Amino acid sequence: MNPPQTPAEQSASSEQTLWVLTDGRAGHESQSKGIVAALSSTRHVQVHWVSATLRSPLWRWMLRTAARLLPPGFLYRLLPISYHLSPWPDSEPDIVIGSGGDTLFMLGALSARHNAPSVFSGTTKRYPRKFLDCVFTVVPDPAKHNVVLPLPPVAISDLNRPKVTTPERLLTGCVLIGGDGAGCVFVDSDWQRLAKWMAGLGNDVRWLLSTSRRTEVKHETELKSMLHGNTVALERSVWWADNPERVMDEFLHDCDFIVCTQDSLSMLAEAMYTGKPVYSFAPKHCQMTENDAAAIAGYLEQGFLKPIEDAQQITIEHEPNPRSGNIYAQIDRAIGAAQERRERANTDPKSWGKKLHRLIEAVPQSIGLEK
Repeated sequence: MNPPQTPAEQSASSEQTLWVLTDGRAGHESQSKGIVAALSSTRHVQVHWVSATLRSPLWRWMLRTAARLLPPGFLYRLLPISYHLSPWPDSEPDIVIGSGGDTLFMLGALSARHNAPSVFSGTTKRYPRKFLDCVFTVVPDPAKHNVVLPLPPVAISDLNRPKVTTPERLLTGCVLIGGDGAGCVFVDSDWQRLAKWMAGLGNDVRWLLSTSRRTEVKHETELKSMLHGNTVALERSVWWADNPERVMDEFLHDCDFIVCTQDSLSMLAEAMYTGKPVYSFAPKHCQMTENDAAAIAGYLEQGFLKPIEDAQQITIEHEPNPRSGNIYAQIDRAIGAAQERRERANTDPKSWGKKLHRLIEAVPQSIGLEK
């Protein structure tokens, strides 16, 4: 006789509705998509994206204070006045997912409203320790149910490079360029340093290069000049200011190794998920936040990343081993544990009084907040 399924296993065997909150920032959406991809690898899911745009930055500290002082059932009432809301999805959520500080309050409020586990990727910005059910970070966070991952969640496709068939095949390098941000400020001498490093690898590498929407025109212009001056030939290039084209997945698939500017942790994460050698390029002026610097240090310590200064010669010793399988399994287990905790709380007599209190506090349907 088969043992009874746990609540998480029962949920995983049926279709689950995911509400995914977005603040419109690509890096945050990338992490939420990674959580969805991890759940999709083992479950049937229906995904609804929900806008989480604050009406004013001033609401950040006010909502954080409200999360500390007000009962969970009351928080939902603040959403219409603090966020630009669009109509809620028709289906009730089984799990609510978010990334980015602006989604934090809405995530906790919707979780309390719908009695659905809240899942967040990122640091919790001094919110209460028990505010969320599951928090993924790459450095320890004060949240009670914090799960430290080796890399942040990222949705990836099949990124294995073609098998090596002849020893004469040239290595393919992928260069991903961001721009000023996250404490990084690029100047002309930085681009000269990158071009010299690429030229120093000689003619044994075919180069794929793409800038991004964060790359300013002045940086693109200077980088083009430096590459030309150092006689670096690009087999294929995408200059975002001239002709934007989304080629990151294609380039990551086709390359043997990756060079990525250090300003974008999400871009670095996607590169490191491939299991291929990844080299970071930081400008001389780089003053990252404490958390971002700790994340970079962790990647270096785990061997996921090396600065380009440590790579005077590129050698590929084995086929890449993509890291998504282990990380996705860790994400899925952690969310399953959060669902089980929520289910136990629902059946615990000690929590009935709290539930009754939440019902009394719930917003009356007569004011039009059915969801």
